[in-house]
Amino acid sequence: MKIRQCFLILVIAAISQLSHAREISYDFVEATYATGSIDTDSPAGDVDADGFSFGGSVSIVPHLAIIASYSSLETDPFFGITAKATDLSFGVLGYTNVAPNTSIYGSFEVVSADAEATDGITTIEDDDTGNQISGGIRHMVSNSIELAAALSRVDVFDDTSTGIGAGIRFYANNNFSLGLGYATSSDSDTLSFNARVNFR
Repeated sequence: MKIRQCFLILVIAAISQLSHAREISYDFVEATYATGSIDTDSPAGDVDADGFSFGGSVSIVPHLAIIASYSSLETDPFFGITAKATDLSFGVLGYTNVAPNTSIYGSFEVVSADAEATDGITTIEDDDTGNQISGGIRHMVSNSIELAAALSRVDVFDDTSTGIGAGIRFYANNNFSLGLGYATSSDSDTLSFNARVNFR
């Protein structure tokens, strides 16, 4: 609850800073650190996890971009077992402006996933190929602050998960920004910290 309250305070503060806004870019590279908890569906409760991701987006024609990312996530020990998952995704993203300083987008990605669990002696591994469909909205509140919200559905390892997320981004200049995001689904809650470099 504290994470959600802090995030809401930041969003309210951003909305109050209305001024001229910069153009929204879909040409960037970024790095993200994420931390959160995963529901184990057991009386023992949740397990904590954290990880990193790297990705980018490149416009190939107006309103269409190629996107790709790599992510790695590892859990804390849970009854002596540690799990790790890595994902490599590649896809396309379409976007358009719907109002001044406001853009909507939708994407489809193919996801190649690997997962392993170990107790230090025995290791179990699995891999699968699935997909992710996402849609969202981005709005420049001012020249230095962006708000965003997104909905995503991931289908991999014979499991479908739907999640929602929101984020706030602070621009130091035209090219560099820092972002804070919160996402939740039926089995996880995640807080993320992001650094992005725009190149167009």
